[in-house]
Amino acid sequence: MKRTIPWILPTVLVVLASGCGEQRIYPSPPSSVSQAAVASAEGKDLAVTLRLPKSQFAPGEEVPITILATNRGRDGLRFSASNSAPYQIRLEKYTPLGWEVVKTYPEASAIVLAEWVLQPGEKRTIGTKLLVEPDWPTYENLRLRVNLPGRTDVAPFVQIEVTPEK
Repeated sequence: MKRTIPWILPTVLVVLASGCGEQRIYPSPPSSVSQAAVASAEGKDLAVTLRLPKSQFAPGEEVPITILATNRGRDGLRFSASNSAPYQIRLEKYTPLGWEVVKTYPEASAIVLAEWVLQPGEKRTIGTKLLVEPDWPTYENLRLRVNLPGRTDVAPFVQIEVTPEK
């Protein structure tokens, strides 16, 4: 009598590991001050890449951020945000209880509703800048996480460090 069970367990593990529409996050390896910080997250129909020119910043410094959104699905993806920005960025700090949101950008809501569509196969690059504010925590485990409006399921993040001096 042949045993057929050994092939079932690896198959079940692969199915469980692949999940049902879970995002996959590919953070960049640890980077030095001069290297770019890059991370990607993928969902069933959307891929988002986050890029910063470096990972260490000082208060008062501008952080140039590039977001690349790719529609991997067969249908157009519609996004709408009441803050008129095509993205949401969160500065998060690690605490003993997990990741805590320190700041959210854009900070102010606008009356203008921003709506846009990402057609099948289309890629869109969004550029923005954040100012490292004096109240950002220094020498702590921080990360910047980005997502498109209504798509918190695909949210790449990069680790950053804020030091008191440039």
